[in-house]
Amino acid sequence: MENQRVRITKMLLKDALTKLLYEKRIEKISVSELCEKAGINRSTFYKHYGSQMDVYEEMEQDFFDTALQMLTVEEESGRTGIRQFLEFLKDEYEKVYAIIVIRPDSDFIQKVFSMPALQYYTQKNNDPAYTERQNEYMRIYEYNGGYAVIREWVASGCKEEPAQIEDLLLHVSDYKR
Repeated sequence: MENQRVRITKMLLKDALTKLLYEKRIEKISVSELCEKAGINRSTFYKHYGSQMDVYEEMEQDFFDTALQMLTVEEESGRTGIRQFLEFLKDEYEKVYAIIVIRPDSDFIQKVFSMPALQYYTQKNNDPAYTERQNEYMRIYEYNGGYAVIREWVASGCKEEPAQIEDLLLHVSDYKR
């Protein structure tokens, strides 16, 4: 378990990297520049990370860990934490924008939609009139469409309330609440 000093150091580095990502591509950000922005020295950086990409990957993993906690299925109601997740995206806008809009991982959609709660909904909505392969195509369509809506919402500043986006996503996907 990390002590408070390590958590603070990592938080400073992630905040600094987020700010720098608004200015330039991660490949153009040096460790020295990142350390200067975070207010820490390079030896401290190298105690925890090997490169700026390691910091970014940890930021992304933090995002997925939080999403996984929020996007769980409530067995009785069959609901997920979609609204809570959307509220998290809005509350953590600066970091989320960096992850989703500025530098999206090519496997990002797959990672998001492989979460158990989202798999639950897409499997639940299989159409018996379609083959399994056709249902898989429908899931891919839903994943990409849902991600595109969320990405556009974040890119445009999360202007609508999370409840409105949740309703839209559920309506478009024809999920039953």
